[in-house]
Amino acid sequence: NIGQKKEDSQAAATRENNSNLPFRYPTHGHVLYLKVGTAVEGPTCLFPNISSGRDLLKAEQSTELVTVPAVEGRLLRFSGDILHSVPRPADLWFLPFVKGSSQMTPEETWGRSVVLFNTWFGDPPKDVPLDTAKSLGNNEEAHSRVNNRIDWDDTFSLEESSANGNVCRDQKFGRPAKVWLLGNERRRGYHLRTIKLKAPEITKELLLEKFKVGIIELTP
Repeated sequence: NIGQKKEDSQAAATRENNSNLPFRYPTHGHVLYLKVGTAVEGPTCLFPNISSGRDLLKAEQSTELVTVPAVEGRLLRFSGDILHSVPRPADLWFLPFVKGSSQMTPEETWGRSVVLFNTWFGDPPKDVPLDTAKSLGNNEEAHSRVNNRIDWDDTFSLEESSANGNVCRDQKFGRPAKVWLLGNERRRGYHLRTIKLKAPEITKELLLEKFKVGIIELTP
């Protein structure tokens, strides 16, 4: 169910009732990968500094693409206003057409269980009910099942010059890629569901990568 999957992956950008007002984005978006089947492919694809399909289309220079494979226990955090997507099947951008839906069962092979959540600075999003915060008292740390931040392993950060990933900036361009966009026409900022760009030869390899984060550049 590619269309539904793309909608589920959409950042929860909210707006007022007036459709002419700009979107309000969360401070950060997050994907926590809980369980990933052995045959699951298709990373979360992030376009830093791009918020919509219109921005992607208007880019005169190359556009950076970050690919983050689904790995059990991995937490992906990114700026809440950037364009992102999960191509499924993983090589969706290079297929001439797509027929049928992706395989979902058995879960241990094809399942992908994630928690998607956003954090907001200041006022919460419009028309979203809030839960009352509950305290566990002095035993909060004892009840927590999350490792302390100091025990986490950083896989990749755009703010660091030394990235533990596949950084591919000097690749030959020319392979056509059809990037699928999220949401309705207003959210996309573009009347079509896809945008055609040129991708390095290594792009498909990164989309099928199981662990390492990658960076490449796409061109108009």
